[in-house]
Amino acid sequence: MTVGTHTWSHKDLARKPYAKDFDSRDFKLHKPEDVIKSVMTQLEKHGKGIILMHDLHRNTAEALPQLIR
Repeated sequence: MTVGTHTWSHKDLARKPYAKDFDSRDFKLHKPEDVIKSVMTQLEKHGKGIILMHDLHRNTAEALPQLIR
């Protein structure tokens, strides 16, 4: 696993043809279990990818241990 930083210009990288990145939607989902479900559903669909998450949300921090497992 690699941790990166968000782009300065907030480009929608998911629209790039080479992208396998997807958005966790953690800024909309307020429960850790909903973040986990969102990520896992998209991961199952794509098989792999870059997951965009926001480190300022408590729900994200609480979801991370399970997502990393």
